[in-house]
Amino acid sequence: MSNQQVFYKVEYLTLEIVTGSGNILKLTNSEIGQIELYESLEIPGITGSISVIDFRGILELYNVSAGDTFKFSWKTPKSQTISSSYTITKVILNDFPPDDFVNNHVRFEFCSTWYLNGITKTYSNLWKNQSLDKICSNLISYCGGNIGTVETSNITLEHFGSPYWSPVKTLYYLIGFYGKGIVMFPDISTDNVNFVSLDTIFSSGYGTYQPKFVMYPENQNYEALVYNMTVEQITNIEDYAGNGLGGLNFTGFNFDQQNFQNPSPFYATPQQVPFSNIATVGTLSNQFQGGDYVNNQQLSIFPQTKNPVSQSFLNNIISNIQNSYYLKLLADAVKLNILTNGSSDRKIGQVCNIEVPSLKNNKSEGDKNLSGQYVISSIKRVFRLSTVKELISCINTGTFKSNNPNLPKLKNV
Repeated sequence: MSNQQVFYKVEYLTLEIVTGSGNILKLTNSEIGQIELYESLEIPGITGSISVIDFRGILELYNVSAGDTFKFSWKTPKSQTISSSYTITKVILNDFPPDDFVNNHVRFEFCSTWYLNGITKTYSNLWKNQSLDKICSNLISYCGGNIGTVETSNITLEHFGSPYWSPVKTLYYLIGFYGKGIVMFPDISTDNVNFVSLDTIFSSGYGTYQPKFVMYPENQNYEALVYNMTVEQITNIEDYAGNGLGGLNFTGFNFDQQNFQNPSPFYATPQQVPFSNIATVGTLSNQFQGGDYVNNQQLSIFPQTKNPVSQSFLNNIISNIQNSYYLKLLADAVKLNILTNGSSDRKIGQVCNIEVPSLKNNKSEGDKNLSGQYVISSIKRVFRLSTVKELISCINTGTFKSNNPNLPKLKNV
């Protein structure tokens, strides 16, 4: 399904590269081939690239290299200004686009500075009597990131010695303990990092976007005009079956008791049961071998604690991990991809309304099964020839059933 494409104009307020030696390279509109910005509920930082038409030999004159800073400030009509700084991670020479084989092109790939620190550094620390949200916030701050919306956790770790991993790897390890399907994602307007559960997001707790996305509006300058729409996935029974129809067997190794813990499996609803009980107590090698071939078993190694871990505490942790795993699987059920005008007012995590046209010839009649509320799960912004378009991926809220009716409070740290 497609529409005539006339994208919104974009105004570049700041477009420059600051080198390590302090040189400032100011780029003009005529030098910009294409800029891409990508944000997702699955990645806690912003990533992207800029293709520059190299009329003046910028690499030789300015000595631009990986590690330098890319500053970008822009706005679309009737929307807020977005200003951000990123670290260049890769420089690609002679990156010729299909429509230009004459000029030299240089492509710079970049990402959020804190995120680069978070995946390249290694860090170990000991936290005593700290809640999970506090530990996660400390890890983000250590990498130089800013904390945005943080969902509180009822899990407090008496002693947690983080392994000598990258901070981002430790963060992914910890957020599974939250339960409720916690996701880490950036806010492009503030450059903050958020920790919010799928429970909260799908209940519009993180915010909404208006107006409704429509493919055939009366006004062709409509902000949420959809130029193209694809239904990526409606159901995936293979994933559900492979994960025990939402159930999950879990095996954890308790250092204090020096044995494997295999509590009762978690089920999202009483009707959902796993196809087989594949988790058996055995040697460490046997457990890993089982995990290699059967994906409805999950294995985790718990860090040693000061005092013996109680069975109730362990069960609580394991239940949270299983709950998060199931919610993320369920949230992936129905996906839509839409191409629309760029807008600096949209954010991932917002709930939006999408009118999906019917396959019938009557354009005014929407598809009753696919139209409705969706969550914006990723946005790819493409800037080209002074215009900006967005490829937005959305996941349907109608398939999501909250397992936590008593939603926790959010706080800004």
